[in-house]
Amino acid sequence: MGLSKKADSLWIKWVHTYIIKGQNMWHMVIPADCSWTIRKIFQLRESCQPLILYKVGNDNSTFAWLDNWHPLGPLYKKYGTRIRADIGQSLSAKVFSLIHNGGWKWPRGRNRIMREVKDFTPEGFLPDVSMEDSVIWIPSKNGIFSMKSAWNTIRRVLPAQEWCKVVWFKGHVPRWAFILWMAMQIRLNTKDRLSLWAIVSDASCVLCDCDLVESHNHLFFDCCYSSAVSTEVLRRNHVDRAPMRCDDEKEWFNLHSKGDSMRKCVLKLSLAAAIYCIWRERNARIFQHKRVDRGSLAATVCNPIRDALLSWRLLDSSQGNKDICREWSIL
Repeated sequence: MGLSKKADSLWIKWVHTYIIKGQNMWHMVIPADCSWTIRKIFQLRESCQPLILYKVGNDNSTFAWLDNWHPLGPLYKKYGTRIRADIGQSLSAKVFSLIHNGGWKWPRGRNRIMREVKDFTPEGFLPDVSMEDSVIWIPSKNGIFSMKSAWNTIRRVLPAQEWCKVVWFKGHVPRWAFILWMAMQIRLNTKDRLSLWAIVSDASCVLCDCDLVESHNHLFFDCCYSSAVSTEVLRRNHVDRAPMRCDDEKEWFNLHSKGDSMRKCVLKLSLAAAIYCIWRERNARIFQHKRVDRGSLAATVCNPIRDALLSWRLLDSSQGNKDICREWSIL
């Protein structure tokens, strides 16, 4: 977007001076000696050009046949090489050369291309000679580029998952939340997945040292080792029950952790910390051949939860919050 409108940036000015060199950025050949970054940016031109609209003014910067300013889109892309011979103008011609007394002065000729361009030019579609040419980012309501509008344009939109607020909430710890997010989607590289790709031959769980296959459901919920750790963490949150299966845990947390109260946030934080520490213990046993017993790991989970709570600020001084702070030895 910045390249197309020559934004006031040192890097963009450098690209225009040494890479584009007055050519049309949508039509030029990518220089063989440019950097990997610039090459990748130019390779996105086909997907980006329909999203950028040029508003014609009194400037001499918009290309008549190559830029996206007309209701038909980039005219060269629509009509191809015929446009040069039929209209008799260079591809480097600017829209400014087509403006006369605030209206359009089309090239003479009665060829089909020129007639079609004139027919598809609405009567009210006139250059704004009171201002310079400008660039509009179509996906944004105000025409100004933003990363959010660009991401919403290219991403595949799926229905929001009910458990998303269990993972992402005010006060979450990023590394814990990321592992929990991966686990919720069954995307961690557990041994059952690795065995399908023939990466491992032994798919048994390393935490409980049994012959059961290490799947997401077993590793985090069914395994006797992780179940003992999770039970202790739940007990610290006044939840007296054993861990359930993955789908049941999702449903339970969706129901019991709604809201932004400190009690609810601590419960969600505890889940993320438990999943993260169990995954880290699993990796330590496989790659570093180090082992921690379940009691020590439960303490390892609770200590960083307390540390995370110490970093929280601007909590109200209600009696409930004070009780939680005492429970986690913060007061």
